[in-house]
Amino acid sequence: MAAFQFLPTIWIGAVSQVTQGQVMNSAIVEQVNTELSLLGMSSADIVMTGGGPGKNSQPFAFTLQNVSWA
Repeated sequence: MAAFQFLPTIWIGAVSQVTQGQVMNSAIVEQVNTELSLLGMSSADIVMTGGGPGKNSQPFAFTLQNVSWA
């Protein structure tokens, strides 16, 4: 017997060294560090900013925009 609880939260991040269908190791999973609460939302857009080449590139960041509340 198993019990599951799904919270209205997602974790999102951008990582390398991931192959579709393969298990991710813990070092990669620890890089996924943006938690977005979806509590009370009916829709929203996830927007990713940052990245790019060179020493002035910014880290990837994830935000919610165009949020509609239930």
